[in-house]
Amino acid sequence: MSLASTLPELCLEEIFECLLANKSSLVSSLLVNRHWCTTALRLLWRNPLLVQTKKGLSRQLYILCFPADHPLRAQLYKTTFPYMMMIKSLDLPLLYETVGIEFNFPETFMVITAILEHLLIDGGTVLFDMNLDFIAASKRLVRSYWHSTSPYFRIFNHPEVSNALSTLRRLTISNLRVDKIIPLIAKTSPNITELHIHLYTEYSEFSPFWSGFACTLSSLNFLLPYLQGWRKLSILSFAYGDVPPTRETRIREDHFFVELGKNLPPITIRNLIFDVYFDVTPNSIKQFFSVTQASFQKISFLKATQFSDEHLNAIALDSCGKLLEFDLSGANHVTTEGLIKARKSIPINLTSK
Repeated sequence: MSLASTLPELCLEEIFECLLANKSSLVSSLLVNRHWCTTALRLLWRNPLLVQTKKGLSRQLYILCFPADHPLRAQLYKTTFPYMMMIKSLDLPLLYETVGIEFNFPETFMVITAILEHLLIDGGTVLFDMNLDFIAASKRLVRSYWHSTSPYFRIFNHPEVSNALSTLRRLTISNLRVDKIIPLIAKTSPNITELHIHLYTEYSEFSPFWSGFACTLSSLNFLLPYLQGWRKLSILSFAYGDVPPTRETRIREDHFFVELGKNLPPITIRNLIFDVYFDVTPNSIKQFFSVTQASFQKISFLKATQFSDEHLNAIALDSCGKLLEFDLSGANHVTTEGLIKARKSIPINLTSK
């Protein structure tokens, strides 16, 4: 018996984790022996798009595109390994891009719907990570097409989906086209630890057709009531999915910031990240900390162009022990004196742009 075949499974997993960036080496390890093959396959199929062929989809995912009663679909259940049950990550934008390589545009949407239906309902898949950025998905497919997401609502509303999403830890969404899906995910996925939200605005890279769907942070008001149910939330981030807006939105963002504080559960959030041009008043900062039940290891404002000494003073005086560290980037209106004064109460990391 070779030394390679006696390595514990946990050791192999740690080794193979280092090879994820080098897919060819990880694929080569499949040929060593069955022990290595089984372990490496679980990592490769954690995200099925890692095992796509040069022409597009892997054979197993290609078979999913056929109707449910097609003879080839039965082959999925006769394979040596339960490929579908190994999948832990679902990236919708990447899936759109990959399927688009192999299928014409009119077929792509139907193919993706068939794949999602099988993975989430029939395949015994249990997901840890899911990216439902529908806008980025459409963008990778064709810029000017606002596709219908109605079939997704039907899939996510299926009783069997609760099994696939019960262990979901990381969720990425856009601020558009998810208002009907979020309630379904909130009901089936109570253990989410990371929530990443991509914002799309009327000043986007899309065609003028998209300008009717202008959005700011206030477009996420539908999401706020569901935050109370995610008691394990550790990272909450807001970032632009395309180019940032230029229109003044101070009043609307003030309201959202305070409402966000009200709806956060009484937990410790490791990092609350605003990678957006988030213009709020010092009074809103005071209200945020007065109404929130959450505490924060770090809050990051990465595009705080309007922040001044008054904002820092509000954070230092009103965080009331609920904040351990504050990151600020792009705040060109902050003075050295104001920063030194605020740092007496709380660590503040300032990066000018």
